[in-house]
Amino acid sequence: MSEISYSKKNDRIECVRYKDWRKSYPPHTHTGHMTVGYECYSMVVLCIALDACAESSVARLDELQKSILENPENIYLIEQMAHDACISPFHMIREFKKAFGLTPHQFQMQCKVRKAQKLLEERPAAEVTFDAGFYDQSHMDRCFKKVVGLSPKEYKKAVKL
Repeated sequence: MSEISYSKKNDRIECVRYKDWRKSYPPHTHTGHMTVGYECYSMVVLCIALDACAESSVARLDELQKSILENPENIYLIEQMAHDACISPFHMIREFKKAFGLTPHQFQMQCKVRKAQKLLEERPAAEVTFDAGFYDQSHMDRCFKKVVGLSPKEYKKAVKL
């Protein structure tokens, strides 16, 4: 049975010692053990890189949320968002929902409707549709009513009162 010990110092991984059942060697001095040591070292480096990626995926989800808030009219593809966050698409959707309470698509629709609400106060609905990022008037009407509970026309009347 063999054992390799590693330690992490100043963000570098160093082999501390290699020990098999007969003898103990200083780091990487025995040629037969160098291959095993290198393979284990590579696995440790990979695990640390994956941990760093997982930690930064939370920060990337925050960046994604801010990006959607600022520009809800942009097209956001799940695959691209997941790639940017360094996670799989399905995991990204689950993590986004866990963090913000909505899936990325639901969050974007809500942001589009909020933008449309602001724009409707001073402009007609036909102009607001494309500026808020909706495909057409009926698409905006459906999403608006689902989020606000009123149609854009009803909302505009209510705001003027």
